[in-house]
Amino acid sequence: MIAPVVEELFFRKLIMDRLLGYGELAAVLVSGLMFGLAHGNFGQFFYAFGIGMVWAYMYAKTGRISFTIVTHVIFNIFGGVLATELSKGVYGQRGGFGIISLLERLLDVDLSQTVIAFSKIFLVGYGMMMLSCVIGGITLLIVFRKKSDFHPVSGL
Repeated sequence: MIAPVVEELFFRKLIMDRLLGYGELAAVLVSGLMFGLAHGNFGQFFYAFGIGMVWAYMYAKTGRISFTIVTHVIFNIFGGVLATELSKGVYGQRGGFGIISLLERLLDVDLSQTVIAFSKIFLVGYGMMMLSCVIGGITLLIVFRKKSDFHPVSGL
């Protein structure tokens, strides 16, 4: 919860406010690039660069850092916490304490196969939701490409 707040305050509020003097396009590209590079590995760079540009564009158009913070927190919850926990469930990995462990002790049953089955179903559903978001986002980008404009700076 703290990382998205700090990252948005730094990459959007601090960096974007200073770069907007060079135009929205430059500010969005540099903010996204710095956000991607800050994630520190090749695997995360591309999606962090892309989503960083989306959040930078959102901030440039609205001027509201709260919008980018909320979407960043939601993105991290779904991408980090939910996907990780579902992946653990698919492979039958669990922690020592949790609702499943409690139910197993109370009912004296083994729910491991049920957890694996439900984790697979939810992970497939999560993947389909993410794919539909990507397709929807690309579609909206194409449909509204003429309405998305970047304002250059005059007098530099």
